[in-house]
Amino acid sequence: MIITQKVARARGHVVHPTKTPGNSRCVLLAEDDAALRRYIEVLLERAGYEVVSAADGLEAMKALLTVTVDVMVTDADDCVSNRLAAHVSSNPHSFGWCFDEGWLHDERSRLIYRRRHGFDDICGTSSIVRMDESDLPGSESDEKSDNIILRSGHTTIRRNMVERGTPLEILPFAGAVYNLATGENWSPFSLRRWKSKKVLVKKLLGYRLLTRGIRTEFGLVDLEKE
Repeated sequence: MIITQKVARARGHVVHPTKTPGNSRCVLLAEDDAALRRYIEVLLERAGYEVVSAADGLEAMKALLTVTVDVMVTDADDCVSNRLAAHVSSNPHSFGWCFDEGWLHDERSRLIYRRRHGFDDICGTSSIVRMDESDLPGSESDEKSDNIILRSGHTTIRRNMVERGTPLEILPFAGAVYNLATGENWSPFSLRRWKSKKVLVKKLLGYRLLTRGIRTEFGLVDLEKE
């Protein structure tokens, strides 16, 4: 099973679920907007997937009490690689992964910026953590500080997992696209500002053409054609 990202303005374009080894194709969908949740359910069911739905993160966790899962918290306006599920499935003994590398994109731009290091410092969609029943909160009244997922932000989860003795590995490829200037996020990082010529040159060298292959891998929608 995988947890899908929240679909914001994608208008029907969703992430790419994959087969769970030994089981039918199944997606755990966690979405707090009831209308949007039902809309995505229908899309996935029409595509041939079995859908398990949850109204929030806690409900999703309770649905998974009987299995060991890999949990990824995503921001509403970020997109994840369709290679993630296959990588997780082929590495069942890992404690999880952090995204040291990723892409940054300004909406409607035909260019995309490759952040080669420290992606998890600026983007909330940047880690996958393996969990079992002992990691899950028992109820809504449980202290947030008792759960490593709930108490750790994207800037601290890597360090907290090391201190717990279950260090995250570095994902060997770019795991997500951080969409900037959407009006739904905040970050001190900007593709439009620079402090010096050196920083400007570094940013320019990081730009790539936003190709069809990148759009396909991350489910990026061309809003100009919508």
